[in-house]
Amino acid sequence: MRFYRVFPHLPNAAPHDPGGALYRAPGGKNRADSPTPGSYSCLYVGDTPEGSIAEAFGRFDSWDAVVIEASPAVPALPGSRFALARYELPNTSTIRDLDDARAVLAEGLRPSGVVTRDRAVTQSWSAKIQATRRYAGVSWWSYYDAGWQSAALWDISSLVLAGRPRRLRVRDAEVRAAASTIVRRLIA
Repeated sequence: MRFYRVFPHLPNAAPHDPGGALYRAPGGKNRADSPTPGSYSCLYVGDTPEGSIAEAFGRFDSWDAVVIEASPAVPALPGSRFALARYELPNTSTIRDLDDARAVLAEGLRPSGVVTRDRAVTQSWSAKIQATRRYAGVSWWSYYDAGWQSAALWDISSLVLAGRPRRLRVRDAEVRAAASTIVRRLIA
């Protein structure tokens, strides 16, 4: 399986350190984060570069160099820039696909509970699925376009970074495609 991620990158960071391509922030307020701090961490990825870009920047109405090429990407990481990474996960790893109606039913969910903005709901189903230890992660349709898949990976022991992360630029074809798909004003 191939995945992509937009993240604040530091070129000299070790892979699992802040700024590294495999860094997972400890818990938080995102969709599949553990409701119990320290229980597990997620690496959020998408199945396309465009979907990953939309997830990272979709909250902004307009995209320009100030947003896409921010320096630092996040204040806590001086020198960081947003980058796009590509990963490979062996097909032997199983992802719980909540875009499959049978899986949604088996988990006792309603489709509206999968992509809701109510984090108590989403973190609850995430914790329940993660606790089974049967899956490396969970996926669902993107909030921004149902044709894209988003995923949270709990077990990244088999995940391989495929090449070096590439710094994002406002003129990148993937940025333009993502902006067009989710109808964001692109100022290049």
